[in-house]
Amino acid sequence: MDAEAVQIGALMLAMALVALMFRQRFGRDWREFRLWQAQQRVIQPEPTKISQFMPLATALDARTLPNAGTALLNPPADLRVLAHELRQSEKRFVLPLGWRSVQGVVSLVHGSLIDDFTHIQVSGATGCGKDGWVRTALLYLCLTNPAERLQLALVDGKAGLSWLGWREKAHVALFAEAEQELAPALTWLTEQRLQRQKILKAAECERWEEYQGHDLPLLVVFISELTLLEQALGAKQLEQWLNSELTSGRAAGIRYIIATQTFSNLSTRFRSQISLAVAGYQPRDDADEPNTTLPTKAFPSSALPPSRLPSPPAGAGVFSCVQGRNALTVRTTFIDKTQRQQLLSLLPTRQTELPALEATPTKATNLPVATEQPLIALAQAPSQSYNRYDLAQLLLQYLNRPEQLLEHELFRSACSIEHKRLRSYAGVARLFWGKDAAPNKSRLIKQALERQANPNEQEMLANLLGTVA
Repeated sequence: MDAEAVQIGALMLAMALVALMFRQRFGRDWREFRLWQAQQRVIQPEPTKISQFMPLATALDARTLPNAGTALLNPPADLRVLAHELRQSEKRFVLPLGWRSVQGVVSLVHGSLIDDFTHIQVSGATGCGKDGWVRTALLYLCLTNPAERLQLALVDGKAGLSWLGWREKAHVALFAEAEQELAPALTWLTEQRLQRQKILKAAECERWEEYQGHDLPLLVVFISELTLLEQALGAKQLEQWLNSELTSGRAAGIRYIIATQTFSNLSTRFRSQISLAVAGYQPRDDADEPNTTLPTKAFPSSALPPSRLPSPPAGAGVFSCVQGRNALTVRTTFIDKTQRQQLLSLLPTRQTELPALEATPTKATNLPVATEQPLIALAQAPSQSYNRYDLAQLLLQYLNRPEQLLEHELFRSACSIEHKRLRSYAGVARLFWGKDAAPNKSRLIKQALERQANPNEQEMLANLLGTVA
């Protein structure tokens, strides 16, 4: 009897130990499961940190919007759901493009600003949700990348009303909202690109991706309503600036997102640098190709051309994303103002002042000119005779006061060297300021050559004193 009691006691003790181990091992998982189960019943609107949350939806509605191809009817309106869908992506700087549904399977189309595409154009008629698409993409970028790795430059010709609350955030390096700030903002962007090229050259890096330092975060530039900049600054000069910056900015770690209602009446020159087109509804067939690079009949079955998309407000948030000959029709997540404010509150506040954008007359002459031989070509051309990076920055510094360049030995020396090679005042002017350099630039080159050949007494005295010293 005693032996049997001992066996029963040992068995009960073993069962108790097993139960204790089970509770320790699986108790936490069970509590998390119960928490997740409760969240399915009541979805909490208050967001947490974007990288720390449970999935909030038991299933996504797989229905598509009528007459919108594969675009999802009701995309999840919570940015945390996007983050959950993209949690396993190993790519850097991922942008959510939009949701689609194919044969009942819902997917979030996304891509990397490093691995998949570089510059982006966003177009669509009024009410299509262009600003909403860009806000969702940039907000997700900021929430998943620290300010040390990612910086934004927001150039908004619509008085910044779509970007309330962004100005004071640490991720924002430039914020231009007033008309008189547009030209200085573009000049600032050119200066940033030149400085980055100088740093990369010193580090012997051909591309930004090769750079191992921590002082060059990815710079994402958003330009809103390109037509407003065109009206304020001049179509020709804006086109030249865009072509130069888009061409050279990629290797310097700069990505552009350019939005406007339609690219139909804009130059095709800079659009050759665009690698992804996000196109909303357009009222005419002839707008399909300018806004996507694909003619209407060339669209694959996976996407609809912009002229076939539903018009707003029913078609708000629906875009066809085109890269080369690949195209998909999606619908972006709409994040309301309340959630935007909550998510913005998660971003750190900037501790320094934004760069001051001096109020200058909004004329085309205020823009850094860069055409056939822009400042970037000047900087890339090999030379053992003078520092072309320094000259490029000097030209930019005195863009509105070119006559002061005559006081700089670097400029006069460069004029002398290039004139010997080109045998033309106008040729040197085009090399320095672009093919449309004004006649006064040719006269400036001539004056620089005369000054170089016959230095004034003060310069001769300074040289003499320097020699004696």
